[in-house]
Amino acid sequence: MYFDFATPAPPVYLQLYIHLQIQRDQDVYSRYLRVSLDGSQFYETIIGSAGFHGDIPFYSWTGQHTIRLEIYYGGYVQKGWKLLYFWVYGINGMLMDVNGEYTYQSYYCDLKYLAKMGEQTTLNIQVVNAWDTIPRYCVIYVDSVWITTFIVPAAFQIPLGNYADDSIHELMVRIYSCANTEYGKKITQLLVHHIGVKYEMDYQSGHTPDQQFIDYVQAYYKAYCYHRVELYVDQSLIFDDNITGTQCDGMYSVNFQHAGQPYWHWYLFAHYLEPRLGWGFYSPLYQYICIADQSWLDWCGILRPIAWARSAVTMHEHGHWLGLSHYPGGACPCPTCCYSNAWTSVCSTVTYCVYHWRQSAWS
Repeated sequence: MYFDFATPAPPVYLQLYIHLQIQRDQDVYSRYLRVSLDGSQFYETIIGSAGFHGDIPFYSWTGQHTIRLEIYYGGYVQKGWKLLYFWVYGINGMLMDVNGEYTYQSYYCDLKYLAKMGEQTTLNIQVVNAWDTIPRYCVIYVDSVWITTFIVPAAFQIPLGNYADDSIHELMVRIYSCANTEYGKKITQLLVHHIGVKYEMDYQSGHTPDQQFIDYVQAYYKAYCYHRVELYVDQSLIFDDNITGTQCDGMYSVNFQHAGQPYWHWYLFAHYLEPRLGWGFYSPLYQYICIADQSWLDWCGILRPIAWARSAVTMHEHGHWLGLSHYPGGACPCPTCCYSNAWTSVCSTVTYCVYHWRQSAWS
């Protein structure tokens, strides 16, 4: 299996880690597991009934790189081993961008994945040319049932159907013919997601949620979570300069139009909040989010777009709904994590670090 990943600029020499978990499936023998970086093998071990569960350290310059995972010998059964987790991260828990998987050399290149599905499950897939430049057929199956066929390179959003919430199904991407070469095609996007949370966003005058913030948050959860977070701009409310917690609860009770409906939650973009509520909060009782939007506008000034702050606060507060907590003792050491300090987390690429994402019931 071949995966591309990218590290952020500026160009430096970094210590990185591959988090790798492999589980035995149908194979009954111990095998060599080999790991290579850009074609050069740097790690080898033997895996048996316990599989492999751990982190593999390595060093690399920043930029685009390819990791190859090899199990030798893999031709004994169709489903010998299962890759449970693969990601690359730095010493502060910052996740690197794993941005592609290559096809292997075979007439039918069958890439199989186990994915959580639910209501209105959707697949976003993009396949580009790598060493093979000939158009090829790509077929999508769920649990061996044909869904659709198209020609790659291409990008599609494909409805996969409705399933029991969080039930696990096998998604297969078949590309043929890939017999000419390894690294023939590259899957740069493979996102499976279903309805998770819908936020009805009300706002005070001058605080209409912007599209840049909406696009980032929605794309983030599609990329890193099986549960979509959908944001819907709703109505403008009566202006109040400084809102208390009791007022927020009252506005929730009066203005939440989707109360009691599955998946729906409320979100208020307020002007200022009373000091004890800070610059935003999550209500565990009513499960809504409120942001002191004017406080963030004042803080951002001309140096940062307000969309960055809205994204960071939304992910921070929605993270509490997911079960994430503040970092012990203060700000998270991962600078772009939404639980870090505002100077670094209010950025164009706010995220959850490894420490926090592992707390989530959806991770």
